[in-house]
Amino acid sequence: MRQHTPGRALIIGVASYLNIRSLPVAVRNDVADLRATLIAPEICGLDPAKVTLLVDTEATRSAVVAAIDRHAANLADGEPFLLYFSGHGERDERDESFLLTHEADPARLRDTAISDAELLKGLQSIKSD
Repeated sequence: MRQHTPGRALIIGVASYLNIRSLPVAVRNDVADLRATLIAPEICGLDPAKVTLLVDTEATRSAVVAAIDRHAANLADGEPFLLYFSGHGERDERDESFLLTHEADPARLRDTAISDAELLKGLQSIKSD
């Protein structure tokens, strides 16, 4: 049995939005290619079960937060972790930054997107080298 390279990844690509201008299909292609590179035995060799891919309708606010929490809970000490996001971002009137998930609504960013503070808190819970 082949031994996998230690590591986990969360790859998020949002090209299709409910309330915002869509992005080119290149977003979907990029995240699919990144996943393929990470799990390819001859390149990175990560265990496919440890590489989460959320694309378009799968990339909801709740799904992204749950995936970060799941990786944080299951990451072995010192295991590398990669978070990759391809999609829109936005700043609110207080100059706070947000990752825009599939259902993001510019009029309700706090409820429908992921703030930089929330993302940082989730990432700080991940004990990775």
